[in-house]
Amino acid sequence: MALSPAARVLVALTVAAALTTALLRVGYAQGEPTEPSPAATTPLSVRAVLTDSAALTPTQMVTAAAPAAILHTVQVGETLGAIVKQYNVTVAAVVEANKIANPDILRVGQVLVIPGEDGVVGALPVEADPRLPSQIIAASPISSSLIVSRLTAAGQSAPITSPYYKTTWLTYYGRPNVPVMGILGEMGVVSLTAELKEKARVLDAVNGSNLRVKPAFHLVHGMATVTPTEEGDYLEYLDDATVMQYITAGLKENIAVILDVQVGNVSVSEAISPVLKYLKYPNVHLAVDPEFAMSHPNQAVPGNPIGFVTGEQINEAMDTVEQYMTENQIRGRRIFLVHQFFDEMIIDKDALRWASSQLELTFCADGWGDPWGKITKYNNFFAESDAVKYTAFKMFYRWDVPVLTDAQSMGVEPFNENLGVQVTPNMIIYQ
Repeated sequence: MALSPAARVLVALTVAAALTTALLRVGYAQGEPTEPSPAATTPLSVRAVLTDSAALTPTQMVTAAAPAAILHTVQVGETLGAIVKQYNVTVAAVVEANKIANPDILRVGQVLVIPGEDGVVGALPVEADPRLPSQIIAASPISSSLIVSRLTAAGQSAPITSPYYKTTWLTYYGRPNVPVMGILGEMGVVSLTAELKEKARVLDAVNGSNLRVKPAFHLVHGMATVTPTEEGDYLEYLDDATVMQYITAGLKENIAVILDVQVGNVSVSEAISPVLKYLKYPNVHLAVDPEFAMSHPNQAVPGNPIGFVTGEQINEAMDTVEQYMTENQIRGRRIFLVHQFFDEMIIDKDALRWASSQLELTFCADGWGDPWGKITKYNNFFAESDAVKYTAFKMFYRWDVPVLTDAQSMGVEPFNENLGVQVTPNMIIYQ
């Protein structure tokens, strides 16, 4: 779907407003946000350090057999052909070493192993880029039973009818055709499908044998704008044809779809109502983002100041969804996700109605920043496993410095000896 000139202006203004307030998201950490280090913003080409294999932990071991390997981080505009020419290796060798499904698709920031003549071997130094593709890393030393035991109480006992039954969700988030809003908007449906399924396979290797991974397209369906829409809700919704591209692809590829709505100048129930019709498709789930709710008196622009919703408003929205599902005889339990990066974004959580035969209320620790801020905020929200039923943790490819590894985001590995995720997330979201 091509955006109209007016819509492009709205997107630009919305993104500008979001980035203006995004520094508040780094309010994960106390004090001023940390600037990216030079190492995090310059091309990476690190030679792996050979170490006695007996001294290595499983996550340090790199499989295959050769004297050394080089890691290369993909930069803007680079192609696989240009990269292999730089290192005097073949495309086939790099494709095989990295298990690349489509050599025509590379993502900025993706780390490639450049093999030697006899393959790949070695151990990553501590300072090496943590985004080494997990498909070339051996199994985690943490047992899968421990991963499950660190889920919330609801996550551990999720019934077979629940979307979370023995399942970790993985979503790629964004607005179609708007790259700056997330990875989903950076590529078409076909390429995104391949990328998402590969990432799900990689996460599944970290996830343990007792949990499978469910991939999902995560669409910003109702996008907040800084100028009033005709309806006065400050929300621009996706057209039906665009949404159906993802729903149809998802049904074909066993991928779920989460339709996300930024609340705007209406109630949560009103904001979510335009997307209810898609619940007739069994792979569709819902999410709301209070950040752009125009909750404050005389507020003129969504997101400034940061919005909030109440527990009762969330309950009312869930009632609206449940009533619609009942009236239209829609079966199957669905996820109802709420974003949050400040405590103040959800007022009166004690009023929340957790019991539902149709919806799985889930809270997401949103926001970008450094690992200390992100992990600390996640733990503060969810360390008490009875505080929420299901949890989600959001990663930002463009803004997190550095991006947590799959093992770190799942709590399989600590970030360092003093910092680690305490509650296994039910969902990992990548923007």
